[in-house]
Amino acid sequence: LVSVLEGLLDDLNFKIALTTLQILASLVDKAPEAMRPHLAHLAPRLLDKFGDNKIVIRQQNGRMMFRVARLAPLAAYAQALAAHSTHKSAHVRENSANATIQLLLLRPAAAEACGEAGAGP
Repeated sequence: LVSVLEGLLDDLNFKIALTTLQILASLVDKAPEAMRPHLAHLAPRLLDKFGDNKIVIRQQNGRMMFRVARLAPLAAYAQALAAHSTHKSAHVRENSANATIQLLLLRPAAAEACGEAGAGP
């Protein structure tokens, strides 16, 4: 199911992308332990969605990233954030920085993981 939803994240249709983000958010809320193994490879795809032209998609994606920050493996998530901090899209760079700050506030132990990934001070 998650692999099908990952494919739908890249759909150009606005409603399909938004609905996919909402379904993923519901899955993370209702079955966090079942979703935990998928979050490491889902995070980079979600970070790419911050480059979407539609503000509604970026806002829903921000809500989803908040959920992912609580559950994702620290090293993989910090690595994805570091990789997207030099993205060509200003929206992606800005929201990657916001997600890094959010991660540090939610999980203070993440400071070491961000430093190792090159996203921290």
